[in-house]
Amino acid sequence: MKSKQFPIGHPVVLTRETLLKPPNAPFPWTLPEHNTYKGLLLVRVLPPTTIMQGTPPLLGYRTHDGRLTFPLCAACADNKEQHICHHGDKKRSWVSGYTHVELNKALQLGYKVVDVHEVFINISAFFFNSNSNDSK
Repeated sequence: MKSKQFPIGHPVVLTRETLLKPPNAPFPWTLPEHNTYKGLLLVRVLPPTTIMQGTPPLLGYRTHDGRLTFPLCAACADNKEQHICHHGDKKRSWVSGYTHVELNKALQLGYKVVDVHEVFINISAFFFNSNSNDSK
């Protein structure tokens, strides 16, 4: 995130009713190109069933008891289950807020965006200089 845009200022909020109107991409989003928004998105995410060896899950999920986890199944994380998951897509998915950069990377790794609830679009953006800790 150091060399990427980060939203600042007062956002323009798009609600679910606005987001479902054409020409927006239909759900589920499976590619970064499907996400046409820049800013913060409140979405329902479906993680992949498996990931490559040595690659940790990308998107965090806050369980019902407050733990921050990085699961491939929300129900297994909530129940602290450590065995093979047999949950369906609805129980494996969760709703959380992420930046467009995080979501686009997650889509590259096999995550799916099943639904979008709100989008906070920022007109202005804050940049970090990747060569130092100075802002642009």
